[in-house]
Amino acid sequence: MLPRFAASRAAATAVFLALATAHASAAQPADVVLGRVTDGFGDPLPGAAVEAISPSGYVSAVRTGGAGRYELPPLVAGAYRLTFSHDGYAEQSVAVEVAAGATTRLAVSLQPLIPTRIAGAVVDQQGLALPGALVEAAAADAPPVTATTDAAGRFAFGPLCPGRWRLAVTMPGFAGAEIAVDVAFSEQADLRVPLALDYALREEIVVVGSRRRVKQRTVLDSPVPVDVLTAGELASQPRTDMADLMRALAPSFNVTRQPVADGAAFVRPVTLRNLSPDHLLVLVNGEGQHSLWPSAQPVPEGWRREGPMGPREECLQYVDEHWLDLRPASLRRAMAECDARAGVPPDAPA
Repeated sequence: MLPRFAASRAAATAVFLALATAHASAAQPADVVLGRVTDGFGDPLPGAAVEAISPSGYVSAVRTGGAGRYELPPLVAGAYRLTFSHDGYAEQSVAVEVAAGATTRLAVSLQPLIPTRIAGAVVDQQGLALPGALVEAAAADAPPVTATTDAAGRFAFGPLCPGRWRLAVTMPGFAGAEIAVDVAFSEQADLRVPLALDYALREEIVVVGSRRRVKQRTVLDSPVPVDVLTAGELASQPRTDMADLMRALAPSFNVTRQPVADGAAFVRPVTLRNLSPDHLLVLVNGEGQHSLWPSAQPVPEGWRREGPMGPREECLQYVDEHWLDLRPASLRRAMAECDARAGVPPDAPA
């Protein structure tokens, strides 16, 4: 009886050892999972926790190094759920199928729980909102971004990378402003940028025309001709009056001999392409902006005639008397709407 029991016990022990050996062989790790963890701007994220969880609950965990790289210990082929986490960032989970005899590479980008933002308001010297101002933000390691202020004069940038940002604010009729702001990780910066009126009106003079030495041009060839008259050409004309010489050589130059009437018989007015001497028009566009325009030229699209037609001094005096508010009409309407919503009377003092 005892020998038979001993034999059965020996056989059972052999079977258990065989099963244990087979289980250990099947559980022997064989495959590797590695990769890199970065933040939302592509910069490495060291110290991030990486966990691989199998369906049976087996967990393998590591942390990323200084370059944001990680490498999990060898895993058995199969399905895993990888979780990536870091303080201040939203946790991310990824399902991965680990293949036998292969290396699985996985790069993950974590987004901050509270994005880094820069916001603010652009106002004038009286504290009123300035809609339509252009705000440009630039940093050393990031591409520049732009925004336009809304009806309340507000702007916002984000998410942004932490660091020093330089903001440039511009608006027609106002002097530009530049400020620097340092924003930390997950910081919400709120700025107030005042702009001062720019009283220096800038006028740009554009000179166009054609300059030909060979006189083969008619009056219709160029809208604004530029004539070069040489001494030889002037000497070849059978005239002694300079005005008559120029009228004969330049098609756009016109001068007439007036009948005996006051000083016009001695000082004859000169016209260019029928443009009255020293006569200009005052034009106004849809934004209420004024401009001077030659009276002989057609009024351009988007503008209408307003005020006198006369010498430059008279037109400039009219502009000074009637163009008192340099802000565009759309800006004045937007500011009036903001005041109405805020309960500010239209004629309230600043």
